[in-house]
Amino acid sequence: MKAPERPRITERQLQSGVIDLAQRLHWRVAHFRSVPVRRADGSVRHMTPVQADGVGFPDLVLARGTRLLFVELKSERGVPRPEQVEWMNAFAAVALENPGVETHLWKPRHYFDGTIEEALA
Repeated sequence: MKAPERPRITERQLQSGVIDLAQRLHWRVAHFRSVPVRRADGSVRHMTPVQADGVGFPDLVLARGTRLLFVELKSERGVPRPEQVEWMNAFAAVALENPGVETHLWKPRHYFDGTIEEALA
């Protein structure tokens, strides 16, 4: 008998689920929303207004007690862009000397297999 398929969820749906779970578990959560920007040709792309080195900043920052999490979310097939990897590597280096600092790359499978809930418990 074939195992039941997990529902396919988008990165946006994953983000919503993680934020909801984190807030129910009393985490402070920050996400910086992108805004639509119209190009000269009339097409639209989404950008997050940032200064300095902000490009690629993780999707979520969560804080509770002595823990600080930097989380990048991707669809099941998604791969972090180079700027996102640079940020996560920078935070991982900080985590080496600060055990309460954590970096995570979460995909929909981590939501369904309990990995995210375990990390936030």
